[in-house]
Amino acid sequence: MNAKPWLLCLCAIALMLSGFALQSLVKAQGFAGLGTTAEGFTIPQLGTSFSFPADHGPHPDYRIEWWYLTANLEAADGTDYGVQWTLFPLGPRAR
Repeated sequence: MNAKPWLLCLCAIALMLSGFALQSLVKAQGFAGLGTTAEGFTIPQLGTSFSFPADHGPHPDYRIEWWYLTANLEAADGTDYGVQWTLFPLGPRAR
């Protein structure tokens, strides 16, 4: 066998990590019913027009929404910070 031991080790680690990623993907399909049929929920469509301020609120006909709050902050000593908070609210029928 001409393969170098470090190469075999690297391949083994890559296979192990890909297995973990696949297991995570399979488990993630169950979050909020995602990966299942969306019967009874509105399906997002390309070209949908937004109407503000009405679209700043919840959309209960959708199974899940992604709401983001992002901010740039500056501490008293001048240090800059970036903040992001994400909320995944579920439609009433998805709970």
